[in-house]
Amino acid sequence: MRKVPIGPGGRPRRRRLAAVLSVPLLLASVAVGGVAVSVVAAGSRAADAAILPPPEVVSLGPTKASAGTFMGGRVENLSISPLDHLKMIAASEKGGLFKSTDGGGTWSHFDSLPVNQLGKARYADHDLNLIVVSATADYGSAKGGVWISNDRGVSWTRPASHDGHCASDAAYGVDIMQLPQSTTELIQVGTACGILTSTDLGATFTFTDPSGKNDGQQIWDVHARVVAAGVQLDACGQHGFFRAIRGSAWSKEDATSPFEGQSACTVSTAPDDANTVFGASFGGGPKCSTQLQESDDAWRALAANTKPTWTNLKPCLDQNGRPPWVITHPSFDASGNKINETFEVYFGDSTQILHQTCSYLTLPRCKVGNADNATNWDVFDRKLPHGGADPASLLWTPLFPGCPVFESGDGGIFRNQDCAATPSWADANTGVTAQDVRGISGTASTGQDLYFATQDNGFYVSRDGGANWQIKFGGDGYRVFADATGPNSKVAFATNCCLHQINENFDLNTDNWWNKQPPLPPGTISGPFIPFNSWGNGNYAAITSNGAGTFQLYQTTNSGQNWSAVGAALPAAAVDTGGIAQLQVSVPPGGAPAFFMRLGSRLYRMTGNGAGATIQDLGAGANVAAFAVDPVDPTRVYAVAGGQMMRGTRTGAGINGAFTWARDTNLENLVTGNGKFNLTTEVTAMAFDPTSTTVVVGTLDQGIKLSANGGTNWYHMRGSGAVPNIIGFSINPVNGNIYAGSSGRGIWQVKPTSRLSMLLGGLNLNPGWLRTLTGGGLISLSGLTSGGAAISAVDYRFYKQGTTAPAYKEVSGGSAKFHLSGSNGLYVVEAFTKDNAGSQQIHQRELVNLDNPSSVCSGSGTLQGTFIFDLETCKQSTNSTGDLWWEQIDDVRRQLVPFSGGDQVAVLGQVDFTKVTFDQIAAAALGTAPVNGSNDTSNRLTPGTVLAVRTRHGDYAKVRVDTYGFNLGLTVATYKQPVVASSPPAPQLCSNAGTLQGTFILDVEGCQQSADNTGDLWWEQIDDVRRQLVPWSSGDSVAVLGKVNFGAVGLPDLLIAPYDTAPVNGSNDSGNRLTPGTVLAVHTRNGHYAKVRVDTYGYNLGLTIVTYQ
Repeated sequence: MRKVPIGPGGRPRRRRLAAVLSVPLLLASVAVGGVAVSVVAAGSRAADAAILPPPEVVSLGPTKASAGTFMGGRVENLSISPLDHLKMIAASEKGGLFKSTDGGGTWSHFDSLPVNQLGKARYADHDLNLIVVSATADYGSAKGGVWISNDRGVSWTRPASHDGHCASDAAYGVDIMQLPQSTTELIQVGTACGILTSTDLGATFTFTDPSGKNDGQQIWDVHARVVAAGVQLDACGQHGFFRAIRGSAWSKEDATSPFEGQSACTVSTAPDDANTVFGASFGGGPKCSTQLQESDDAWRALAANTKPTWTNLKPCLDQNGRPPWVITHPSFDASGNKINETFEVYFGDSTQILHQTCSYLTLPRCKVGNADNATNWDVFDRKLPHGGADPASLLWTPLFPGCPVFESGDGGIFRNQDCAATPSWADANTGVTAQDVRGISGTASTGQDLYFATQDNGFYVSRDGGANWQIKFGGDGYRVFADATGPNSKVAFATNCCLHQINENFDLNTDNWWNKQPPLPPGTISGPFIPFNSWGNGNYAAITSNGAGTFQLYQTTNSGQNWSAVGAALPAAAVDTGGIAQLQVSVPPGGAPAFFMRLGSRLYRMTGNGAGATIQDLGAGANVAAFAVDPVDPTRVYAVAGGQMMRGTRTGAGINGAFTWARDTNLENLVTGNGKFNLTTEVTAMAFDPTSTTVVVGTLDQGIKLSANGGTNWYHMRGSGAVPNIIGFSINPVNGNIYAGSSGRGIWQVKPTSRLSMLLGGLNLNPGWLRTLTGGGLISLSGLTSGGAAISAVDYRFYKQGTTAPAYKEVSGGSAKFHLSGSNGLYVVEAFTKDNAGSQQIHQRELVNLDNPSSVCSGSGTLQGTFIFDLETCKQSTNSTGDLWWEQIDDVRRQLVPFSGGDQVAVLGQVDFTKVTFDQIAAAALGTAPVNGSNDTSNRLTPGTVLAVRTRHGDYAKVRVDTYGFNLGLTVATYKQPVVASSPPAPQLCSNAGTLQGTFILDVEGCQQSADNTGDLWWEQIDDVRRQLVPWSSGDSVAVLGKVNFGAVGLPDLLIAPYDTAPVNGSNDSGNRLTPGTVLAVHTRNGHYAKVRVDTYGYNLGLTIVTYQ
């Protein structure tokens, strides 16, 4: 076997200057009216101005509720600074860390902490600057583990010294204490496989597994306290309870421990007796999934050949899947004096907190419940507002030592109102925006109504675009469906059991909307209404299962009163994906709905009505993880398929036309950080704006990406990195406002500084495809703003490819129109918007093929009554052939009839005949219906009226009525349809078929393997499996076009390919992107363009290359 050389052609690998020195060009300067204007380069993210521009996302909270008990989202842990009792922190389940500086009155978010899925957060006992946080997340850039701040949360570090011990970086319990006779803070953190310990303010950590097995079992909780022998350490994990005196060995594993093999174990000791230990975990009795155990001889854990004994206290009420926990606290009388004989134990069950005052004078210290019920245990928080259950923690303050002042849980944070044995509670969530949003929608008929559903916190409604909110608890909410246009829109809320529907003008607090449940289709809907969607008003579609492996699509157009099957049984199952909609509907104006479905792992489209509907695999490939379709244009789809971001466009004719797919590497790289993160898990939501060419993508932890031109250019929305786990978007069809729902941070409005819509020849740009215009073709530019500074001007220019770019022309206002004219060829059209701030623009660059039509004929003449006009000669026909028949039905009724099969006509109205372009004719709403020319008020052929006609031979004509009567006076101009080739003629620099050997370099401009250390593409062999094709010289770039027709790829296609300097994976495994038939586009360092096809794959590549001058 040949040894793989380490460098090109067997030479030692050199450090590539391209990788070291090349920096993406984000900002270029052009002169506009003598003023330097910043223009963002096409395909790049919007750059920051000299003065940092405002974020392009704004939190809408909610931070409070105008009606209903406000829920802030689940908070796992609360901590108060022992040195400043007004300072508190709250670790949320999915929304990051919050702080209060007024004793819990109001809260704000720590935007500086880059993780959101937290376990615990603790202030240090004697160091106001030190905060320690454990993060349970381990995905993307949001690494789990221990995060340390030594400046009160201004900045955070994640010490690298705690890496490499566990398969997962997740961390759980946190404990901090000051060591005796020392200023050293002892930090301990339970992790996915052991305990991390630091004594240098978190700069470094050491690792230990108390069990000694190092088998990757979690330690959920760890606590330290001072005893006579030193510092006692207690820990609880999946191998049970462990104890050690700091500096000595841990106790041995007790395989008979009630916590052995159980998850979510927590531990606490009696305040005045370190050997009385309480442990809580899953694994309860016959009625409960949780347990609370007491040991009064925990010292036995450190004695030879002994082990602690445990008593099951049986306090639980219910089981709801939340981790149980236990906290002990000293007893105090009403005057705040400590009671020495008793102490308090609080047990967080899956649903509520149970409490007992226990005694040091008895064994066991606490009374045992009776047969797994709540006997001897009081429900401490029974008055907590419903929805604030599933408790997570309690917090005492120095002013009230005997009263738990705060409780956290599913509803966020609640404040004790009276310190009674069963206290009353009020929400203390002002500013807590950790709502776990699961569904979002809106209506616009009466302004901007927003609706969203949450896990555990019910449903929220805003009547003013998110400024004010009402809340109604109704259990777990998952999806929201609403007709965005209205009026009198139906709004439906989906729970884990039912669908609840009501009109949009409902009152959330007074209307009994919860019981208004429309009938559902036959069968069972999998998951919380994942294969379910809506369109229009009260129109729903659902995929159900008969329980025997058969799945069926149903639709209703009357709010569920009647459901009808659509098509035959589906070819695969609608598998629950955990939240991404598997069923989406697109309805073109005046058209019928098309249903797009993820079935199994493939993408399908269903069209037609009833049993006769047809289904088609759209060819996106296997392993489709997420997709989105334009709700009003079923020809546009985005999908994450096979680990790639794919843009689909319907290129076949008709509603059942086939799709063509192209990889969008610009978006893919933006989402994955140029390949650092997993695309399949990062993309969590996608949506098309039905009012424009805007497309928006939400991610797990990489923020929001937006394209204002259908996917040609993508931008990262400034500040959106603060919005984790985006589950969906709601786009207002009236004003274009974009709203995002976050699973952990509530609702956000997306406010791109400006959006630029480009219409070519009156038609929307088909993103990523070369558009052909004819001479005089109209280009319309329209800038829209969603919040922020208003648009002040639109700048544009066009020039022939390869010529010097002229200065931009500026038009005041938000729109501009101009005609593209000149000789045939490729033209670059560039435009951008300027806002009143003067520094933020959205730049758009398109390549347009100008193909002027040739004239067939033109002239003026007469069309006599009952005769036919021949548009290919621009004269009245002398026989029974032609295009337009001037039919005389009687003395009054007359009509102009498309005569031959294939002739079509459209009325353009009273417009300037000389300014009607070929593109306007071709874009007209042509049809075969006759045009009314009756001699009465219904006449549509009055003098000055202009018609557009397409003849049976494929030619196009404009026809003006000059005089009207039994005979018509007409002026006619007919054009030959331009022939649109896949590429205009382009001279070739070279072409060849040959071999590129492993470790050698391809000289694209010579169409052969390089004989020296120069060239364009290096076929790098990293090891026996890993291989990649690397752009070699500074300035070289490559794009993977996929398995397309090599002969049909021309220079226009190469000019607009999504080039990148990143290597192309050619590894000899499933990640290989260089399989035979794959076509690459290459842009060389010297400015040439080439297409390269992989013919054979292996250590050597067989290639076919064509390079253009």
